[in-house]
Amino acid sequence: MNSTLRIDRAGIDERVRSLAPGLDVLGLPACVLDEALRYRYVNATYAANSGLPREAFPGRTPDEVFGRAPRDDRRHHLARALAGETSIFNRRSVHGPTAGLWMRAHYFPLRGGDEAVVGVLVVLVDVQQLKDAEAALADRERQLSLIMDSVGFPVTYVDRAHVIRFANRPSCEWSGRTHDMMVGRSTTEVMTPEVALAATPLLERALAGEPITYEREALWPGREKRQIRGQMIPDRDASGAVLGVLIVLIDIEKDHQLRREIEAKEAQLREFAENIPGSVALVDRDFRYVFANKMFLKSRGLPLDTVVGLRVEDFFSEEDRVRYFTPNVERLKRGESTTHERLVGPPGKEPRWHLV
Repeated sequence: MNSTLRIDRAGIDERVRSLAPGLDVLGLPACVLDEALRYRYVNATYAANSGLPREAFPGRTPDEVFGRAPRDDRRHHLARALAGETSIFNRRSVHGPTAGLWMRAHYFPLRGGDEAVVGVLVVLVDVQQLKDAEAALADRERQLSLIMDSVGFPVTYVDRAHVIRFANRPSCEWSGRTHDMMVGRSTTEVMTPEVALAATPLLERALAGEPITYEREALWPGREKRQIRGQMIPDRDASGAVLGVLIVLIDIEKDHQLRREIEAKEAQLREFAENIPGSVALVDRDFRYVFANKMFLKSRGLPLDTVVGLRVEDFFSEEDRVRYFTPNVERLKRGESTTHERLVGPPGKEPRWHLV
């Protein structure tokens, strides 16, 4: 037993002599522990981070040096290293000026001449900035999720492999799935075959860099069938490469119904205007024709496609423009009604007096 212990000590002493010059200039906290977990070497950076002189370490265990046993699982990782396995994990410092800061601990098994493990090399890397960045990112993601969940309509992000990377609460409700059942799944797993058949070609176009807007009828949960508008917005990196697509769905059923109602009313008004025995025309604020009934066109001998979109004054002679149109323009713009008598007739026929 004593012979084996002497061989182990000789082996670890040799490893310390070979490693120490590099560890002294490494700039990272480093130490060597033997099989009995006693310090055989600490560099200046390790001692400074611990808030103790280097003389406080040799021949003593960490529990003896710091007067307390660790509450995290670093002893478990030491045991893995002594069993021959490299172990890397994150832990907080508990001593010295770096107490409370996150370090990434690397535990490397040290082997002697016969390849038996004679100790552990410990190297620590400050990862506090990384932890701070992770915390800031998590906070931003939480805020983004809060905002996205509050917008009231589905928002989904799909990457180039057609995998869902983000889905807000309305998006999950739309699909009838939980967040965990959405994120990380492919679109074909989430979409019904009918939706996938229609949406996949559009998604491919968006991943190729084309912004897509479409409308379709869909079954909106809790609202039965609705008309929806979908937008697929390519997400590009700094070089312009498309990383994924943001998909936004908006319920436009009310707008669609209103448009149908307006179109129906317009059709009724046109039907009514077409059957009025007199001439009727409608112009916009720029005095361009937007509608003219059959009597209006017949009285002037004009087809519809030569009237709509043209200005009223284009159908006046210079004399009539000065007499009838120009004097009334400002009054009409103010909303006043004007009335005058004018001779109107189609080409080749005798004009007749009309009240305009």
